[in-house]
Amino acid sequence: MENEIGPDPGPAFEGEESFIRNIHRLYFRPKAYFAGIAAPKKRVWLYLFAFTYSMAYAIGRGDRNSLQGKALPASWAEYWGIVVGAAIVGAIIVYALGGWWYRARLRYCGVEPSDSALAKMVYLSAAQVYALPMIAAAVAESFLYEDPAAASIRSPVWLGLGLAVFAFWSLISSYTGVRTVFNPPRRAATAFWFLGGPAALYVVAFALVFGLALSGVALPGPDADIVNQREFSNAEMAFSYPGNWSLTEKEETAEAWAQVRVEPLQDAAITLWFFEPEASAAEHLENWSEDICESFEDCEESGTLDEWGDLVGLGRVISGKIGNSKYEARGFIASISEGRYFMVQEILLRSQADDVQPGLDLIRNTFRSLRE
Repeated sequence: MENEIGPDPGPAFEGEESFIRNIHRLYFRPKAYFAGIAAPKKRVWLYLFAFTYSMAYAIGRGDRNSLQGKALPASWAEYWGIVVGAAIVGAIIVYALGGWWYRARLRYCGVEPSDSALAKMVYLSAAQVYALPMIAAAVAESFLYEDPAAASIRSPVWLGLGLAVFAFWSLISSYTGVRTVFNPPRRAATAFWFLGGPAALYVVAFALVFGLALSGVALPGPDADIVNQREFSNAEMAFSYPGNWSLTEKEETAEAWAQVRVEPLQDAAITLWFFEPEASAAEHLENWSEDICESFEDCEESGTLDEWGDLVGLGRVISGKIGNSKYEARGFIASISEGRYFMVQEILLRSQADDVQPGLDLIRNTFRSLRE
């Protein structure tokens, strides 16, 4: 088997080879990476790897806190301050406790590691397969989104799925490293402790999350931050909205102008826009209701909405289901001036209505049309 690797000397973090080449081996040729691995002469590499792994864990913990309804940092500066601080503390735990558990699992597999630094090098090297993409994704989001709340709302689903793949990939890398460096005599135990067992825990965790999503049971997002309010205004409107909600201005079209979309961290969205009427307010509202019912199953009208903030007009409340989840859509339309209508649409998951409503009320009560 050694001949399959050839003359590739494996990783060398003391300056003999490039860092990028070693990272490439770690991800795409893990056996070659671990074949020539040795305990580093400078423990700074172990400390650095423990820090990056701990940082990735802190980033993941922040994502889980958001799903559990805990508030996110208000800015990226605050976010990275928390992450780095947690990573410094966590690196000590990762280096000491994580290294101890890794060596304990080696003993269960029939290996008595005499060099703790070598065992930690294998452990922490494999951990980078997961840690580096996590950190890279968080850094990219810092440049793409205005704050952590916006990133939590707009970050694409495929990104989370991709990072989950790296979690499993790191297990394969760790298993390969243990087999290559230590050659444990108990092969079945090695497969369980370093591959099958951890993978099963990951599968159970992911299955619980997806199971909740498919069942229609939503995880709560953080409460609307109506204390640290944000202000929005353009040429047509102005209003306040919660500090941990995200706002996007849509491109103007012939059918709608000054269109604004506000999104909480829950499964909800509020869209506000002005348009030139082509029919009566009642007819426009009827068209809106028909469009909503095309998206909903078991669609039914569950109420009316004659006022929205200080505005008086026509509105409807439509209830229905998307999959197993029950939603509520509220549409309101008012004539602002001749040839100029205003409309707002609120769509929310009914099980999260109590969490979202304070933010909706803030927008309603502070809304002002700036051009009569």
